[in-house]
Amino acid sequence: MVEEAKAAGVTEKKFLDVSHYRKTNIWLIDSKGTITDTRADFKDGKMADHKIPFARVGEEPITDLLTTIKTVKPTALMGLAGQA
Repeated sequence: MVEEAKAAGVTEKKFLDVSHYRKTNIWLIDSKGTITDTRADFKDGKMADHKIPFARVGEEPITDLLTTIKTVKPTALMGLAGQA
């Protein structure tokens, strides 16, 4: 839980406050894929609170990293994990 809080802090505070990027420029991914409002855990209220502001609206989740990279074409990747 502490690691999740750290990851959320990096995403929310450190990165967004000191940059010109908007949340729409960020694709948050967890073990189930991209964070979207169409995922079951979002719809049933089980998604972690720190992920909800980054949910993509109206998009189906992409469930694997390679497809996400090919689709999003990111300029940078940040890897954060809550488990060792």
